[in-house]
Amino acid sequence: EPRFPACADGIPASPTPVLDHGNVTMTLETDPGPHDFEGTVRARWYYDEGIGTISDILIAQGCYADPGTWCGQEGHLAKCQQCSPERTFWNIHAVPHDDGVEAWIRRIEPEDRLVIRGWEVERISFPGGFAKDEGCNTLIVTWVCFADL
Repeated sequence: EPRFPACADGIPASPTPVLDHGNVTMTLETDPGPHDFEGTVRARWYYDEGIGTISDILIAQGCYADPGTWCGQEGHLAKCQQCSPERTFWNIHAVPHDDGVEAWIRRIEPEDRLVIRGWEVERISFPGGFAKDEGCNTLIVTWVCFADL
């Protein structure tokens, strides 16, 4: 059984995002999407901070997708060395839409070529505080599929 469906088989319409998860409440961005992030996974980190996110996924295009280009992470901030010709990379703070999507997220491996679809989150509120998006892509992930890049 494949770890993810193939994007070529079609990506279904995204379900309405769930914004309340127990003690955690999310606020969507002004243009929440859904948005697709397509590229090669350079790295992924898993954690459980109790604020809804379970993983950071660094997905890249162009020279940033090249394994010879250094990429890493400090805290929740991704960094890559400059390369040419530049393209782009995204550090996705993944919030799974449901248990099936969480299983997909936990199967992501470096060098996977994926499309990750979801709704952009501006703020996550939880008891004792909040986390605000600071330029990364906090995403309620609704779909993950193998890309045909």
